Amino acid sequence: MSPLFQYASLAAIGIPTALGAHRLSASLRGSITRQLILRSFIEGFALLPGIALAGFVLGQRGSTNVFDMLRVGGAFILPYAAARIAAYRSSVSHSLRRENTVPFTHWFELLHTNAAAADQFLTAYLAQYDGRRANPVSEIHAACAFLEQTQASDPLLPAALDRLRAEIARLELARARLASSKGLR
Repeated sequence: MSPLFQYASLAAIGIPTALGAHRLSASLRGSITRQLILRSFIEGFALLPGIALAGFVLGQRGSTNVFDMLRVGGAFILPYAAARIAAYRSSVSHSLRRENTVPFTHWFELLHTNAAAADQFLTAYLAQYDGRRANPVSEIHAACAFLEQTQASDPLLPAALDRLRAEIARLELARARLASSKGLR
């Protein structure tokens, strides 16, 4: 076996085992203690194929050089770690996007039962942006996309999207006025 093939096979094992371990760890339910113990076992089992293949490769080479061991181990661990980091970042950003749409989903559900209360809720929620967040427009755009994706067949969707787009226009106009008033000083 050529060294390139050995390194490629180690990297090819590292990526899917990392993604599998991430998916399996994310699906765990139960107490924190149970999750920590099971995640440790999952990590250990996910590393076993790479360690076994690295041991096989080192056995084929017959070398006990420390640098050779580091190269072979790194050929597995680096892709494994990169895949775990990428999977973690992806799941965190997905969770954040989903979390940011919760108030708008609540507003949309409230719109079905009590339109006046829904308007009050949305007005109060958007009024909080002054002190909390710098740019509510991007969050409202994300909420529009989420509602279009999840509530496509709902008859209230066009009116709800029109309301959100009107809020976007109002916020952008307010931001432009604020910027122009700062520029005049």
